[in-house]
Amino acid sequence: RQYWEDRYAQVIAPASPPSRATNKQPVAGGTTAQSLPGKRCQRSTSPALGLGTVGGDHTDEWYYSWADLKPLLEVPLKDKRADGCVLDVGCGISCLFKDLVDDGFDGQMLGIDYVPQVVKELRRLYPSKQYPQCTFTEMDAFDMATIKPSSFDVVFDKATTDGLMSNAKMAAKTVKMYANVARVLKPDGVYVLVTVMDPDHAYFSEYIAQTLLQYGGPSKWNCDVHSVEGGPNVYVIRRYGRPSLRGSTLAQTHPEEQFTVNLFSH
Repeated sequence: RQYWEDRYAQVIAPASPPSRATNKQPVAGGTTAQSLPGKRCQRSTSPALGLGTVGGDHTDEWYYSWADLKPLLEVPLKDKRADGCVLDVGCGISCLFKDLVDDGFDGQMLGIDYVPQVVKELRRLYPSKQYPQCTFTEMDAFDMATIKPSSFDVVFDKATTDGLMSNAKMAAKTVKMYANVARVLKPDGVYVLVTVMDPDHAYFSEYIAQTLLQYGGPSKWNCDVHSVEGGPNVYVIRRYGRPSLRGSTLAQTHPEEQFTVNLFSH
């Protein structure tokens, strides 16, 4: 937590915005994504990565902006534009919601982060009169008890998984976050996971896929993994079926029939 508090203190300070000079994408604990299992990721020179802005203020955009993700998510999120509710887990000081609003998304949006100054800054960057559908609250991804079940059409996880994976003690607890995602996602919802982790890594099957199956009730899941050259992978995980608050015996018995994975290269 101290790492994030120190980092965002620099981001928020007008005199010292985060640098774009590094060619490594930082994650929690002062490590880099190159030290995590999966793809070796270098920061792109694209202006859509790294720093973003909301109202002229710098933001700390992790991995991809909406402009980068849109070509991959245009079809999966097509029916979510009008009134789909969006959750950004471990949102950080991001311009994602601004970009979604500018692109015509009209549903309610909730960003959660456990760093108090991040939430305070986001509330300043997103004044309620200008962004009435955007809400930010201090919350731990491991404890989303105050969020009602089946309340979100889209859940974003941009580098939050990687930040947790960089710390062994935290990584062991990540199943709580994926269980929460399964609980709050609607039956036809989409979980967008952006991570340097490759789909053949044991962490994906043993932690993410199995947890979604266990806590997703009698649901089927389809995962399109977009492997982007020179950047992190984008997992578009779509849920089908009726959710349940308890684990699904059927899903645990026949996981290969309940969770399908498709690979795409870009």
